[in-house]
Amino acid sequence: MILKSNVKKAKSIVEHIIYEFWGKGNLSRHNELIAMDVVCHCPPSWKEFHTTDLCNRQNAKKIDQEYARAFRFKKVEINDFVIGQDKIAVRWTSDGIHKGNFFDIKATNRHFHLTGQTIYQFNQQEQIGSVWQGWDMFGLFRQIADGDPIVNSQTEINNSFKQASLLSQREKDCMKYMLEGKTAKETALCLKLSFRTIEYYFENIKNKLTCYRKRDLFAYARLLDKHRML
Repeated sequence: MILKSNVKKAKSIVEHIIYEFWGKGNLSRHNELIAMDVVCHCPPSWKEFHTTDLCNRQNAKKIDQEYARAFRFKKVEINDFVIGQDKIAVRWTSDGIHKGNFFDIKATNRHFHLTGQTIYQFNQQEQIGSVWQGWDMFGLFRQIADGDPIVNSQTEINNSFKQASLLSQREKDCMKYMLEGKTAKETALCLKLSFRTIEYYFENIKNKLTCYRKRDLFAYARLLDKHRML
């Protein structure tokens, strides 16, 4: 529980994580502030790439290091603090440049803007024991991706269109919602279908397009949407 006497300290820890960890890539106090058994509940869009949340400090630090290598933040700002018994919730905004590889996307030096919310839960040792992240990973992809990496020539584009003609309307709908940043579960709600049915559609899409990596599937959807084929 965050006692009244410790609120100031807890806020300073959260500020350090956002301004130093994220904003500057400075992880010098990572082991001090993050619990050994920390659990990071990632954004819904993250689970389109990784099926589980991040567990333990070592894995969390590895991801933080990847972000530090991939992005240079020009501005990071905390817009709101909400403090509970053992949690602090923050609403934040950031602007940065994509300077290194991120999920197989090579550095494009493109600018991006992100907004999100994060909840930090403290343990008895006044370290961060749990984290809940809420931000749009697909929105980030849309801003930093350079061109359509799955195609390199007009012939490949034409072949892509032929493969896309095999998609049913429901499968195209799934790709549209994916472009909007919706997860499979959110797509199921939008289409009033079961989650298993959406998973089935995505398996069909991958097989019809011979496209099995999520990032490539996203690029494919962007290409089709650009040419009004979704």
